[in-house]
Amino acid sequence: MLPSLHDGYPDMTKLRTLCLAGLLACAAAAPAMAFFEPPITSERDAACREVARAKVFTAPDPDGVGLYETGKRIYRACMAAAPGKVGITKASQTR
Repeated sequence: MLPSLHDGYPDMTKLRTLCLAGLLACAAAAPAMAFFEPPITSERDAACREVARAKVFTAPDPDGVGLYETGKRIYRACMAAAPGKVGITKASQTR
């Protein structure tokens, strides 16, 4: 017969406390880990976000700044480019 969790295991209280503390720590850190993306303001903004998402994993990162900063750099470069040169193809616009 298998013992139940309540049959004389004093360490279960410690385990429950530890699990609860871990859950609370994760809940407290969750807002800091979530990245807020502001609403899309124009067609150009939407197109540049798409370009950044498409290129972020293949773009070089010589400075070692990470994916988020690399994506922001790609987005900013796209927004600063001439209006007709957004960098997406017509095939990706028809999705």
